[in-house]
Parts: sequence; structure tokens; C-alpha cells
Amino acid sequence: MDLLWTFSLKVRFLPLALIHTGVALYFRQVRAFHLKYDEQKMDPNVQKWDVTVLELSHHKRHLDRPMFLKFWETLDRYMVKHKSHLRF
Repeated sequence: MDLLWTFSLKVRFLPLALIHTGVALYFRQVRAFHLKYDEQKMDPNVQKWDVTVLELSHHKRHLDRPMFLKFWETLDRYMVKHKSHLRF
């Protein structure tokens, strides 16, 4: 499935030709994450977006915890820098 289509509902106010641009603008305003398995190919659309890619392994489940910690560390740094007015 095309990942761009997934976000078409989020930016449905835009013309179809501008959906890709709308998604890119949306990801500049929020901290976004893309989860994928390490043996999967990276979607070309995801490479264009400002997202943090977290790779999980089917077989090395003990590596989930470092990915979990990386997620929270990245999110915390973003919140302190860009959303410091929020209480968290």
C-alpha cells in the first residue's frame, strides 16, 4: 500500500496533486516516526519526509528496548526545543 495514500485523509482539504506537499508540510510541524522492519525496503515517499525512522527486527526482539528508548529521547528533545510552552 502506498504510504502517501494513508495521509490523504489528513490533508483532504488540498487538491490531489498537492497531497504529497501537504504531507511534507505536516511533518515539518510535528515530530513524526516511521516504524519498519529492518529487512523491508524504505518507501521512497518516507525518504522525502521529515520523519525519524525506527527499524525493528523480527528475530532480534531484544533490540526493541533501545528503539523504544530512542523514540522517547527523540520526542523529549523535540518537545523541549519546539513545544516548551506545553506542560509535560
